[in-house]
Amino acid sequence: DFPAGESESLAEFVGILLGDGGINYGQVGITLNSEADREYLVFVIGLIKELFHFEAPFIKRKDCKANTIYCNGVKFVEYLTRIGLKIGNKVKQQVGVPDWICSNMKYKIACLRGLMDTDGGIFIHKYKENNKEYKYLKVCFTNRSIPILMFVNSVLSELGMTPKVRLTKSEKVWLYNQGEVYKYLGVVGTHNPRLLKNLEE
Repeated sequence: DFPAGESESLAEFVGILLGDGGINYGQVGITLNSEADREYLVFVIGLIKELFHFEAPFIKRKDCKANTIYCNGVKFVEYLTRIGLKIGNKVKQQVGVPDWICSNMKYKIACLRGLMDTDGGIFIHKYKENNKEYKYLKVCFTNRSIPILMFVNSVLSELGMTPKVRLTKSEKVWLYNQGEVYKYLGVVGTHNPRLLKNLEE
């Protein structure tokens, strides 16, 4: 049972797949940190059930602190390719965000949320000046596919923020302005409690 049309929920799921997902022939996997993303795992499984009407199982990895959610089926993979996703290595193919998402602001925001909830984070930057310690929040998004990185940069800019892109050494998009961190949470939001834990300090 696949969604008949486009939706914000589907756009967010695409963002999650482009962040922490992998698509092979007949199988889709979404790998999340088993500790930091424990609550988010429940959200992703619920989103899959809402969209596709099946319970996706997950397996705790033995080699690392990770849980992988599995969605099996050739028809499921065929559906994902129809909505603009690609089978195989995302970095080698330098995959981007599907056109139907890029042409709708609500879908762009939902997809950005899925991307940031998987490959992004909110961090505390601390520094000392004149023996006084300062700290402020910043957002960082990391992805090795340049089209995805530029999508995140573009949507943040469209929302009135001032992201900075870094392509050397490691590919990242930053929001350095603490006010923009709160603006991001107000406009885009998050379904991953991991992103909110530094706000409590």
